[in-house]
Amino acid sequence: QRGADIGGLIEPLEHELARMERDLIVGNAQRREALDALATARSMRAALERRQEALAELVARTVRLVDPAPRYAIPDVAALGPVPSTPAAISEYTKKLERVSRAMGFAEAEYREAVDEHDDLLALLEALVVKARGLGVADDADVQLAEQQARAVLSREPSPMPLARQLVTTYQSWTDTQGRTSA
Repeated sequence: QRGADIGGLIEPLEHELARMERDLIVGNAQRREALDALATARSMRAALERRQEALAELVARTVRLVDPAPRYAIPDVAALGPVPSTPAAISEYTKKLERVSRAMGFAEAEYREAVDEHDDLLALLEALVVKARGLGVADDADVQLAEQQARAVLSREPSPMPLARQLVTTYQSWTDTQGRTSA
């Protein structure tokens, strides 16, 4: 009596098939997102491990070069443990990696600033020597003594930075004073 009309049986199957297809698409997208998050976490961790090594070298150089040197701990990436495999754990792990990155950035800035100050004092001393030569006072005994003292302190390892600052300023004062009296 119904003939070829079989719609009553196929429609629920079509709905179930559409639901399964949607679930497969959503599941595949979630797996891709999880794989991307895992790759990102692994990449961030590897970059932080390299950065940790470079920071350790910077810390060693700073401690060797200047006194007082900053005293900040270097975050240990290994303390975070291995990269997890579940999406929720990866998200939390990535947040921890970001916090470690910020801490490393702070420590890098502080240690680099200490080294840069030493380098800047050396450069300033060189510029002042050129100025003293230009003023014709570089051969003055007091100017030479001030230069020797500044160079001696800046060449120490570690170099006492408060004293180095003062001696470069003293050299500058001698250069300016002798420059005014010779003019």
